[in-house]
Order: sequence, then structure tokens, then C-alpha cells
Amino acid sequence: ARKPRFGKGDERENEKGIKYESDSLMELFENSFEYDLTSDQQNAVNDIKSDLYLITRFNPRPLYVDTNMIKEMDTSGIVEMGSHTLVHVNLAQNTYEVQENELRESQKDLETLLEKKINTIAYPYGGYNANTIKITKEYYDYAVTVESGFNYSNKLDRLRLKRFKIPRSMDINTFINVIEGK
Repeated sequence: ARKPRFGKGDERENEKGIKYESDSLMELFENSFEYDLTSDQQNAVNDIKSDLYLITRFNPRPLYVDTNMIKEMDTSGIVEMGSHTLVHVNLAQNTYEVQENELRESQKDLETLLEKKINTIAYPYGGYNANTIKITKEYYDYAVTVESGFNYSNKLDRLRLKRFKIPRSMDINTFINVIEGK
């Protein structure tokens, strides 16, 4: 099976009219049948939704995505946009006032751009403390950490959600195993 590349390619359009580049992550999902997946695995890949956490005012290098791309991904139904603060500070190492400004203003930036409520944040560097949780509770419904693992309903902490990192180098079979909890 071929491995997808992640970079510039020919522009294509899927059956829902969503445009994507032929060498993009979208192609991995659009063409996952090339990986000889079982029908259950194919359905799992087709149902995948993604989160993209955006730093709204920090740009030390060229943007990976522009505002039009952000809007397009948001309206696609397969990507949920969330905040990642204004300038990617470690919240746990900052004052209450700095934390509140980072959390509140980054949310406002995204809500203005996307014209909808933003209810999720990813803590930069996984850094948070008691003040971070208190402030986050005022502005967001959910927050993700860098802690790896599953979130079980009997002990769910919606402001300290765990997650799995899916690196670009991960092959499709490993990816399927991760999302199936194997």
C-alpha cells in the first residue's frame, strides 16, 4: 500500500464538493480503500472527525492555513475548530490575568472569524493549573491536555480531556488500531 504524502498537490474535489489537494491528509481518508481495509475499518475511517486548535495572534513562520482554509474546514463538517490561545503561552506559568486574556481573547477571535460559538481549547504545552481550570470553565465547555489515554464516562473531566497523538508518519493500520483502542 502506498503512503500518502503531506504537501502540495493537484486540487481535487470530493463527492460533497469539498476541495482538497491530492497529496493532503484528506486524500488519505478519501482513498482509504487503497489500503485493503475491512468494511468495518473503512466505515471507521469514513466517520473520522478531526479537531484543529488555532493560535490566533502568533505567527513566527508562514501560516499552514489561511482564514479561507479555516472557514472551509469548519463548514466541511469533518473538522471542529478550537482555540489554542492567542500566542501559545504555557498557561500554568502565567498570572491569572494573562491566562484569562489568552483564553477569552483567542475564543473571541475565532468566534468572530467563524461566526459561531467556540467551546473547546487545547492547553499549549499541556500546561494548566487550578486558575486555568477555573477560567476555562467560564469560557469553554471542553479542554484537551497532552495526556495520552481514553476518557471514560464514569470519570470524565471535560476540562482535562486526554487524547492520542497521531503523527504524520503513522501508517493506516496503526491508525485504525489506535482509534479502535487496540
